[in-house]
Formats: sequence, structure tokens, C-alpha cells
Amino acid sequence: MSGANEILVEQLLCVNQRVCSQNCTKCQAVCPQNAIEINPKTGSVTLSSACTHCGLCIIECPAQAIYWHNLMRYPLKINEGKIEIFCTEIKCDGYASCLANLNEYELSYLALKAEVILCIDQAVCMQCNPTIVEHIHKVVERVNQFLANLDVRPIRFSVQQKKIAEQINRRELFSFVFTKLKQSIFEVLPAVEKPSEYRSLLITELQQRFAEAKGTAAPLFSGAKGLANCTLCGTCVRSCRNKALHIVIEQEEKRGELQHNQTVCTGCGICSILCLEKAIEISTESSSLESIGKNKPTLVRERSLSNCKICGIAIAESTQSICQDCRRKQNKKMQDIY
Repeated sequence: MSGANEILVEQLLCVNQRVCSQNCTKCQAVCPQNAIEINPKTGSVTLSSACTHCGLCIIECPAQAIYWHNLMRYPLKINEGKIEIFCTEIKCDGYASCLANLNEYELSYLALKAEVILCIDQAVCMQCNPTIVEHIHKVVERVNQFLANLDVRPIRFSVQQKKIAEQINRRELFSFVFTKLKQSIFEVLPAVEKPSEYRSLLITELQQRFAEAKGTAAPLFSGAKGLANCTLCGTCVRSCRNKALHIVIEQEEKRGELQHNQTVCTGCGICSILCLEKAIEISTESSSLESIGKNKPTLVRERSLSNCKICGIAIAESTQSICQDCRRKQNKKMQDIY
């Protein structure tokens, strides 16, 4: 694909490609045009010609496998401490191609910069895509819950009517374009290739402003909770493509720790799906603003160590007496995972 505002699918990131039995259909379920097809045998995701590029599948994908190709962005500006965002059907100073294209991380990042006002004309949205209005309200509700934890002013809506375009002469056109260039998006948002990169911008902003926050959840991010039956086998660590999980071994203290980095975890849940003991849970309830602000991994599970009876390396004391590698050699299901 070479055009702007087209949608690509990175198949290897898709949950269905990584765990065939998972059968994730979130992108397909949210598509208002029924334009998404999921191959039941391979799990591959394809978009048909019926796709209107509304972007809802991008927002819903838990593994960030769907993304924009050459996403078009329009000028946004801060005016008297406010950012007003319109869709392209309402010709005003600051607008996005569609308000549904603004993801949770982008909206949160903007809200930390200034008061965000989404100017929406429901009549226009209903003509374009009837599901958009409901979707936008759901996204804003989640973002405002996050902002409330930060004690930041919530995003609000402003009902607008579509403005009639006026004819302008060449001088006025030149003045308009020059003004737009001065009001470029670089004043508010850095240019990024993927909207998911706004997540990194938001994390940087949180680390600058909320590094000392304590005891506060961050519901747009996911945390990990380890259960008592965790054996520190490492299956979750190997399954995480973002390297959000890792095991730290303290040989002298005969102790092992499973740690989780919330800043890189996307909440796809692959680790909990593949865990043989079902001993790890991924959820927003376990998130921590302090961990994100300090870019500090959280302790998921800690266990004392013993030695594998076959190869002798340090392992967690549990009902298992052999290490992960030795177990894998003896277990067909574990061989399939790897």
C-alpha cells in the first residue's frame, strides 16, 4: 500500500498467529462494515475493499498488530490553554481526519498539555459512520478515568454544526496555508509513524511530572499479578515479544524474582494464556503510576531457589524438581509453545 490513511496488519504480532487456539476477534467485532476476515486455519487477518478506514480496529487490537500507513495529521494548536479538535467535515483551525482516530494515549498526552475539547457534530458522524459517536464516548470515558487518577482536567465535548465552506481568492489561500504551517502539529505533538508511538510520548510526560506518585493506578496501562502456584518456569518471559517480563536470579541468596515492566507491556495477555500453571494475571487493576513514573519494574512473584535434579541449574523451589529446559524435553505441549 502506498496511499495515505491506509491500514496495515503485522501478522506476526497478531494474537491468533501466536496462539492458534486463542481465536481473538476484537478487530472483526468492532468493524462497522464487516470488512475484516480472519482465516480460521492460519489466523491471518485481511481487510476487504469494504473497509472505510475508520480506524476502530486499530484502537481495539490488544497486540497493536494493526496500524496506519502514512497517517495524515492536520494542524492542532493551543489557544488560551485549550485544544479544540474537529473532524475534517467541519472546516476549522484544528482538526483530525476523524475523531475516532485519536487513541487513548494520544488524547491523554494532549490533555496533559492543555484542556482538550472534542468538537463533534453527531449528524455528520451518523452520515459517515453511525458507530463512531458511541466509540468516541467510550474512549473518552476511559481516558477521563485515567486523567482523574492524575488529578488532570477531563476531556469534554462541544456540540458543533458543520460550517459552510467559503470561496477564497489566491491571496487569501496563500495566507491560509501560511497560517496553517505556523500552526503545525509540531507545536503540540511530535510527528510519529504510528499512533501507538504516542504511548511512548505519554510515558515520557508521566515520568517528568509524576515520578513521585504513590499508590495510584494507571488504568490505560497493564500490570501483572503473580499467583502462589507460580514456579518461575519462564514460559511467560519467553512468550512476551515486548520483553515486559524477566526473571532475576540471586544466586548467593538462593532467590528468584519474576519482574514486570508496565511501560512496555501492551496488555495482550499472551503470557497468562501460555502459562502452564495459570499463575499470572494481566490487568489494568494491577497497574501502578509510580512504576511507570519511575520506569521501575514491579515484583510479580518471588521464590526460593533449589537445583534441577537433571542439569543442576538454579530453579524455584516448588513441586517441580527439574528446570524449564528439562521439562520441555519431556513435555510435548511445551515443545509446541516453543
